[in-house]
Amino acid sequence: MKASRKSGRVFTPALIAGCGLGVVWVGVAGFAIAEPRGGGSLPVPTTLNDFFMPGSQPGDVTVSFQSSATCMGCHSDFSPESEPWLWAGSLMAQAARDPIYHAALAIANQDASFSGDMCIRCHAPMGWLDGHSTPTDGSALVGKDLEGVACHMCHRMVDPFDPDGVAPPEDAMVLAMTADLPVNPHSGQFVIDYDDRRRGPFETPSASHAWIQSPFHQSSSMCATCHDVSNPVYERQPDGSYALGALDAQAADHDKYEQFPVERTYSEWLMSEFALGPIDMGGRFGGANPLVSSCQDCHMPDIDGPGCFFTDDRPDMPQHLFNGGNTWVLQAIRNLNPDMETFLSEDIVNDSISRAVGMLQSASDLDLSIDGPDLVVRITNQTGHKLPTGYPEGRRMWINARFYDAGDTLIAERGAYNDVTAELSTADTKVYEA
Repeated sequence: MKASRKSGRVFTPALIAGCGLGVVWVGVAGFAIAEPRGGGSLPVPTTLNDFFMPGSQPGDVTVSFQSSATCMGCHSDFSPESEPWLWAGSLMAQAARDPIYHAALAIANQDASFSGDMCIRCHAPMGWLDGHSTPTDGSALVGKDLEGVACHMCHRMVDPFDPDGVAPPEDAMVLAMTADLPVNPHSGQFVIDYDDRRRGPFETPSASHAWIQSPFHQSSSMCATCHDVSNPVYERQPDGSYALGALDAQAADHDKYEQFPVERTYSEWLMSEFALGPIDMGGRFGGANPLVSSCQDCHMPDIDGPGCFFTDDRPDMPQHLFNGGNTWVLQAIRNLNPDMETFLSEDIVNDSISRAVGMLQSASDLDLSIDGPDLVVRITNQTGHKLPTGYPEGRRMWINARFYDAGDTLIAERGAYNDVTAELSTADTKVYEA
């Protein structure tokens, strides 16, 4: 990427702008999508049946979920670095309150009837499993449903695949009682223990509740459950295009690679060198272990500390930070919801924003050189997935270059962004977006 050099000194505050989730250069423009039947009128007359996917279903969980507030007594207020309650300042905790999600949910339902069920499945999974996802605008979600991807949700997840045969024996019964098992991990096709038996990667004999050691919770496959997303209504055709399948019917194939790709963060990681084994990143993503491979290694880095107020320190305690790239949504959530419901505070939000900025700065390297009259800018992705990745319609990336004279006066700018009007100057910079 190049920007013209003006007279005087050339400064280099060339910035990566935008946030850390959004597929931008994965060839989305190359996908051919057939027009909806009926002349392209909206909404597409889909039904809940069109969005059926394997895994645990509403009503399968016989022992109901508890609010994450019940976890606070043992897992908060003892270590600002290692306590699992750091989860509260993440977008995982606020997934069901995110105003961007609510806007996308409304548009999804306008585009295809009942499609909001898919969104709720990952953003409010406890509410979905408790049967509160209809109507699919989310209006039936209440109380603990709004705690997003909560403690009881993740820690009751069961590995549907267990490729290495290391799952705890209790999982076999849960899988046997699940009528339809996922083909591969995607789109919220989770399997949840019907009983309140919580799982994690460590042996914890002193736990005050039922606890099962589960290797699944340190695998990227667990993250794939919601971080590969496919549209089951559009089916892959022999020529590589996608067409609307039969309506009011389950997808012909629940394999994610036979459905239209919406997000592919896990699949991107699977194609990277990180998936082949640990890479020494020199502590770039924090934690005590510089070796990086799984999603958790970057987004839940291990440190030395306790996971509960009555347990000893352990050298590999995963920080429940779930750092991403968003630096403003938590403030919007605090504007819209009382802290007593969100578990947020000004300090929690500010700390989370600081970590997100750090994650963005660590996600790539910026190199600059001068070639004749040109300033040459090169961005190198240092992550295990596309940069940005995730939600494709909400992320973009560009170079912002500012040129100053000898008196530090700004004399030219490329890729200027107005924080007040949210307007981006696109004519003088290349913008990467879906």
